[in-house]
Amino acid sequence: MRTTQDWDKVTLAKWPEIMRAHDLANHHQYEEAETIFRDLSRQGSIYAKVFLAHMIEKKEAAGGQDLANKLFEEAAQTGNLYAQFQAATFCFRSDNFAQAYHWARESADEGYVPSIYLMGKLYRAGLGCEANFDYYKEYNEFAAKEGHVWARRRLYLDMICGKYGVLRIPIGLFQFISWLPKTLIVSYKTPDAPELQA
Repeated sequence: MRTTQDWDKVTLAKWPEIMRAHDLANHHQYEEAETIFRDLSRQGSIYAKVFLAHMIEKKEAAGGQDLANKLFEEAAQTGNLYAQFQAATFCFRSDNFAQAYHWARESADEGYVPSIYLMGKLYRAGLGCEANFDYYKEYNEFAAKEGHVWARRRLYLDMICGKYGVLRIPIGLFQFISWLPKTLIVSYKTPDAPELQA
């Protein structure tokens, strides 16, 4: 299973600039960061295009969502698994569940674990697809086995709720309590929709 992504040559060659732009964004110097990401995106960096799309999405300016969607789509169409997952999560946040399903499926089929977890989420709720608890369990259990924090949390909650039988309730409770500190750390590090983060 794949949890990382091979990056394009521009992203690899320009990694110090990408990190500088991240640092600028973290210090609220958004215009300068956006300029760098926009320039790197034009040069062909998929990672820069994805991050630029995130910045534009958060601005909430007129037409920003359409432009962010365009950038996510362009990045995802390159076949980059991380970009496809980010496009799927953007579509999920935008309530465009059919497109979220499409991009999550593309990268899940290639073994990208965060997308596998998202596929389970979509099947569980019937978003962008017909609800199917068996598919949900299959995807979620696989992602949990691969170490995906939120998939494990969901698996243990399902056990506690008796969805794996009464005898699994105490196991789920024990596992959930022992896993809780890790989920809190991940939530702290990624406060924006942590259950969707890669």
